[in-house]
Parts: sequence; C-alpha cells; structure tokens
Amino acid sequence: IGRAILDRGYPHAETSVLANAAQDRKIVFVHFWRQNDAATDAMTRSLGTQLANFSEHATSVAVQVTDPSQQALVQQFKVDRAPMPLVLAVALTGAVTGAFQTPLTQEQVDGALVTPSMANCMRAMQNGKLVLMLVHPHAEAQLPAGAQQFLNDPHFRQRTVFVRMVSSQDYEARTLRQLGLTSQDAAGSVVMMAPPSSMVGKFPLNVSGSYLAQKLHAAGKCCDDPNCKHNH
Repeated sequence: IGRAILDRGYPHAETSVLANAAQDRKIVFVHFWRQNDAATDAMTRSLGTQLANFSEHATSVAVQVTDPSQQALVQQFKVDRAPMPLVLAVALTGAVTGAFQTPLTQEQVDGALVTPSMANCMRAMQNGKLVLMLVHPHAEAQLPAGAQQFLNDPHFRQRTVFVRMVSSQDYEARTLRQLGLTSQDAAGSVVMMAPPSSMVGKFPLNVSGSYLAQKLHAAGKCCDDPNCKHNH
C-alpha cells in the first residue's frame, strides 16, 4: 500500500492540523488508526521515540479513521479502507514523503524529511507531472534557453512543473546526494524527472530543448501518442 499511496496526488492539506504544521514549517507524520490494539500502540510508541530526535523538523498527529470529526482528513488522503495503523509523512507542499505500516525506524523518519526542492518535485510527480529542475548556486539564475524551450513546447507545457534548487543552501546537500548530483552538477545543471519517481537524467546548462525531449522519449516517459513528433 505504501507505494500506491506515494504514487497518488493529493491536494494541499487545509485542515487545522496540517495548517498548524505548515506554519511551523514542519513535516507532519499523520498516524491513522482504527482501534486501540497492540499494532496501534507499537506505532504510537515508535513515533514518540523517533520524532523526539527530529522535533525541530517534524511533528505528528493521531487520527482515528472512524471519528466523524476527522473525516475530511481521512477522505483527503483516501485511507478509509487502508489497513491500519498507517502513518503518512506530509510535507509543506502537500507531497506525501513516506508511508509506513510498521513501527518507524530512525532511518525511515530521516528519509521522509525531504528538502523544499525535493518536496516540490515529489508533489509534482504525485500529480502525474514531469519535473524540470534548475540546479544552481544563485537564486536569481535565469532558466537556460534550452530548458525554457522545453517548457514552452505545447506538448510539454501543461505536463511539466519547473522547480528551482538553490544548491548553495546547506540543507539542499541532502537532495544533491539523493539525486546523485556532483559538485560540478551543483554549480549549474538541469535535471529532469518523471512520474511516478523516475530520474530521466541530468544535463548541462546548455542542453537543448529537443535533446531533453529525446531523452524523455528514450526513457519511455514521453507519451503514448504514436503521432507525437518526439517519437520519431
């Protein structure tokens, strides 16, 4: 079930629980449970233990799926029929960064604490969108001509989300490692990703829009249209 949940796209949380977490700029671990049994108790204890080490970046909330007052949250994440207990880690963007059905480990919590740029990428892909990310140490860096050409292509315009990663920010070192980006890549590169969570490739700043389209097709992530110009 974890993979299925991560592949879905969810609207940004508007409930007070997640809104409060957003104000604190924390990832919230939502603990859905149905009955107070041994499995629920084990999950509760693991959350308390593991999140204590990450209190600056994460918080948690328990939601009983049969509670009428919690149905908005239950329906938002479509977990009314999911096996319980279930914990979803939700980022500020509304991206689900982790789904867990057994007591959490420190490694799992750490892995769910994604950076802002990665949360934006995950949110886009969970909505079925392509991601074109500019990796650059300067926040004011302009999008390269080839990347802009790709974004302007009518075939990709509505299917692609542009994400900026300011690689000079210390916290983005985590995303650089996760994506396998070198110091040279961090100095300036273009990264393309496709749903559900595929790395299409990393490219130099002078990459052309047509080359990006070709690589997307070669990865089998372009489209299913046999008449698409990029399939020839």
